[in-house]
Amino acid sequence: MRLSFFLPYSNYMIIAVNTRLSKAEQSEGYEHFMFALLDRLTVQYPQHRFIFIFDRPFDEKYKFAKNVLPVIAGPETGNSLRLQYWLHFRIPAILRKHKADVFVSMEGTCSNRTKKPQCLLLTDLCFLQTPQPAKEPLTGFYKKYMPSFLAKAKRVAVVSAFSRQVIADHYKINAGDMDVISPGVEDIFKPVDWDEKELTREKYADGKGYFYSAATLTGAAISSTC
Repeated sequence: MRLSFFLPYSNYMIIAVNTRLSKAEQSEGYEHFMFALLDRLTVQYPQHRFIFIFDRPFDEKYKFAKNVLPVIAGPETGNSLRLQYWLHFRIPAILRKHKADVFVSMEGTCSNRTKKPQCLLLTDLCFLQTPQPAKEPLTGFYKKYMPSFLAKAKRVAVVSAFSRQVIADHYKINAGDMDVISPGVEDIFKPVDWDEKELTREKYADGKGYFYSAATLTGAAISSTC
């Protein structure tokens, strides 16, 4: 993966990253995707410093490189009002304190109260669905603020060409201005030989071909994997 998505190359950058975690609000697989991406970036670019900004105590396993500094910036963001405060007041203060050169948000948000360059990665388009799926606590928040987030961001990335076109059509922006960062595949997934394929088909699908998708039937999964 190229760091040019974040910012033009330089000898040394301090990159602040929104690593806020809330399983009640974020789509399934988001946490794994985000830290798998960051794990590769921190190793690939050891000359840069990464500030991981959490809103609550975090697992020490996420401090996976010497150039990573985890920071807790409370309060915990349990609802949209707290999230607004966290983004627009706590984040600017953290960026100033650590002299960050750029702010990267993996959950499709920006801080509207900082002049630092920001990069937005949008992984979940569930808030655009009609009717709305159940248990989507931040739907109103994203609908209200997404236009300003997209306008504020210096760079925007999505996880598929389909998502890019949905965003371009809905917000009337140029699809070519958005980058696509496709989720990768774990090393445990490997091609199998023909005999093993046939045995698996017989065992699980009565000999018929099939398609397997490890996702829930929600807008988040559909929009992120198409």
